[in-house]
Amino acid sequence: MKALFRLIRVVLCTTLMAGSAFALDVPVLTGRIVDNAKVFSAEQQREIAQMLEELERSTTAQVVVLTVPSLKGDTPFDFSQRVFDHWKLGQKGKDNGLLLSFFVKEKKGRVHVGYGLEGIIPDAER
Repeated sequence: MKALFRLIRVVLCTTLMAGSAFALDVPVLTGRIVDNAKVFSAEQQREIAQMLEELERSTTAQVVVLTVPSLKGDTPFDFSQRVFDHWKLGQKGKDNGLLLSFFVKEKKGRVHVGYGLEGIIPDAER
């Protein structure tokens, strides 16, 4: 769990330092990191994806990191909820998905948690 919280802190700090502009549609799930704000280098993406893959192997929790250039008037909760539902994160029957969403222009982040992980990690917004 310490590794997950460390990962969340690293991703949040890195994300809040960048900026860009894209449409605010639910993006296509392309992997463990969907970096629409172009925050991460290819090497950083590989490292984080590897950590998330290892976390899933050891805990079965499915974690995805999403960066978005701007909410464009949407709320972190609403957008993250739409993405979480559309992507169907977590294993069927366990509902153990976790979405780390970061909104660069607004300097906000959201941890969106499936019901199967709520006892361990609460939903959070900052």
